Amino acid sequence: MRCDSIYKRMKVFLVTFTSFCGLATTVMAWQIDGYHSGMTFDEVTLKLKAAGIDDLVSSPLVGHRAVTILQSRHQKNGSHFTFCEDRLFEISKDFDGGLLEFAQEVGIESSKRGLAATEVLKNGNLAANVISKWYDKEEYFEMILESELKSDLTQQLSYAKSYGDNSIKNDCYKTDKK
Repeated sequence: MRCDSIYKRMKVFLVTFTSFCGLATTVMAWQIDGYHSGMTFDEVTLKLKAAGIDDLVSSPLVGHRAVTILQSRHQKNGSHFTFCEDRLFEISKDFDGGLLEFAQEVGIESSKRGLAATEVLKNGNLAANVISKWYDKEEYFEMILESELKSDLTQQLSYAKSYGDNSIKNDCYKTDKK
């Protein structure tokens, strides 16, 4: 089979798949582990404390007065919740794992969401981050392979998944600039 034929089939599949998914859109942009876009800061905090996570710390995002990040102070591989004026618009989950685990997860998500836009961002002299992104009008999903250079010059790999609501995020950053 020729490459252009495969490309055409894939394009038809993606258009059909995307159209079908658009019909199933709900008011809530996403729901992950019982959290959903639009939840208030207090709702998320109460849910985390009920789950036994009570060492929470919140901080504003540097340069954006309307954006607040909530996370556990000590929990490794935890979640980070990002709010705009008290509305949850993004949740990020950290995972241990290297290139193989990241590639497997990207493959799984690509089979659900279609092909990702992927970019490599230089992170210092000896490290780089790989970001695979899926966007649509309502929401976005990103997977980030992060490399960290340790003091002993070894490289630590981990990855994160981020789910977000474009409408809240976009409104927030517009409001934040005023």
